[in-house]
Amino acid sequence: MDGSPVRRILLGATTALAAIAFASAPGVSPAAVNDISADFTWSPSAPTPGQVVTFTAAANPPTGVGIRGFDWDLNGDGSLDANGQTATWSYPAPGPVTVHLYVKGRAFHRGEAVHTITVQSAPTGGGPPPVPPVASFDFAPAAPAVNQPVLFTSTSSDPDGTIIEQVWDLNGDGNYDNGGGATALRTFADAGQYVVGLRVTDNSGLVSFDSQTVNVAAATGAPVALQKSVLRLLSPFPVVRIAGRITTRGTRVRILRVSAPVGSRIAIRCSGRGCPFKKQVRSLPTGAGSLGAASLRVRRLERLVLPGVRVRLYITKGGAIGKYTKLRFRAGKPPVRTDQCLIPGSSAPVDCPTL
Repeated sequence: MDGSPVRRILLGATTALAAIAFASAPGVSPAAVNDISADFTWSPSAPTPGQVVTFTAAANPPTGVGIRGFDWDLNGDGSLDANGQTATWSYPAPGPVTVHLYVKGRAFHRGEAVHTITVQSAPTGGGPPPVPPVASFDFAPAAPAVNQPVLFTSTSSDPDGTIIEQVWDLNGDGNYDNGGGATALRTFADAGQYVVGLRVTDNSGLVSFDSQTVNVAAATGAPVALQKSVLRLLSPFPVVRIAGRITTRGTRVRILRVSAPVGSRIAIRCSGRGCPFKKQVRSLPTGAGSLGAASLRVRRLERLVLPGVRVRLYITKGGAIGKYTKLRFRAGKPPVRTDQCLIPGSSAPVDCPTL
């Protein structure tokens, strides 16, 4: 009976059902095709412990196949550490490290590349350790209007070497992928607040960043938002600047500065491991009729800030619309920041009206 036609039909049906169940299981894609040619490079090619390594992916998909994304396992532990065509990482100790790149295409097309990089031992000889670069930039005009070209110019320097890379984040998404070089140019189609960042790398592989807010005013004759007709904005509107460098342990903040109208109240909240305080309230001194602006350094946060820490700044004064800035510190990358507004009497941030 075991070899009967009925038995063979039943076995065939069971096998077919099992295949269908396998194909339907979460995460199982029998139709996946590894036909995307993928590879990546890294710089510096022979990093030492603590140096930031930049990985850059390249992919050549078949005709008609689009690329949906890049995923990285940067330390060989089998879990994904970053995504995007470029990624950065640093390694605490010398030795070989296996790095995987996974490329996702449309319609189950895939690609993969793997390399083993060797982290070199730090050079000996008793010389001083390399000094990180200092990232900074200016922009002009300082108070641009809608559709007015704004020129960003790096004023960065390196005390003991040379700067080999300067890249810009012109759209505030936290990715430094909007062009390279000592200058950048951008116009803004709408009034509001825009975060612009610069990341610099020196010949020792050390990385620093600078991040500032650009307040873009409405063009002459442009309609004014309804909310602004009811409530006025703080004037001059506050600016938050943060600059520092990336280390293997976290972000070494060099400057955290608030510029705001005199008499403003600045409440700062810090959450996460290693915060020097939970809440701090400061006031900018008044004087000369409470006109003009003043600056305040948040020196207790100008230190090593660990990944996972979140800092929130609430800048308010009287019945005017104030400013809210949130900083989220990450491993191996500059912090992500969010800039919004505060309606009088509320601590809930909202999108800013037309400036």
